[in-house]
Amino acid sequence: MGDTLSPSPDGKGIPLVIIASAIFVLFCSSSPAGGIFAFLLAIPFSFWALFQIARAVSHAENRKRRLLRAGIWFFAFALVAGIHVVRDKSMRQEADAMVAKILAYQEEHGTCPPTLEAIQKSQKSFRDKLGYGSYACQEAQPILIYTTPFNGFDRYRYDFERKVWNYVPD
Repeated sequence: MGDTLSPSPDGKGIPLVIIASAIFVLFCSSSPAGGIFAFLLAIPFSFWALFQIARAVSHAENRKRRLLRAGIWFFAFALVAGIHVVRDKSMRQEADAMVAKILAYQEEHGTCPPTLEAIQKSQKSFRDKLGYGSYACQEAQPILIYTTPFNGFDRYRYDFERKVWNYVPD
């Protein structure tokens, strides 16, 4: 078994790791809340990966297989993190564009837009681009909140007076 990539004599180990890591990537990157699941899984994974690497160093006959399995999982976690970083930047650009439209509307009309439709933004488009969040105009002050891409429970809220985004943990 020295050259084989499988953990067992039947040769099914590496394909199983690839399938499991692909399911993990799809699950953890498909929704804004997936980042928190990846983080929670990263803790036990770290111990497993350290064990695999230590075993690879001490057992030359399984070194390639163990390092490849750990490498596949490291790549999967890095891919999920990268997807969420790109999503975070994309969501922030969309939210900044909405802030600019809200401020332009305020400048022109003297008050904040009563609804998203007043700035040519539908509620569906808002949800598609920014996930769970909300916009409201209360007492002539706009409120814009959207979900963080790493954790579906935390939010970003724009402070229109200071012109900064604030992180609001759950």
